[in-house]
Amino acid sequence: MTSNEWYNKGVALHELKRYAEALDAYNKALEISPDNAKILLSKGVVLRNILKYDEALEAFDKSLEINPADARTWCFKAELLLGLMQYEE
Repeated sequence: MTSNEWYNKGVALHELKRYAEALDAYNKALEISPDNAKILLSKGVVLRNILKYDEALEAFDKSLEINPADARTWCFKAELLLGLMQYEE
């Protein structure tokens, strides 16, 4: 399968709240396209949903390194940091 196909599978699984499977699909997509900011954002959202906050922040940060102008990623990162009470970040 292509990176985009794995990504789409991850999106579908994520919508079904099958987070572990979605994470696997996103990881397979990233094996093919490791610098895809959209996939990293989606991976971060899944990691946040399964309470793996440090890993979610890493995914958001890597996504922002690739695409620093992505407002959605900034919003997800800010929301997570607020929830963790890391206000200075």
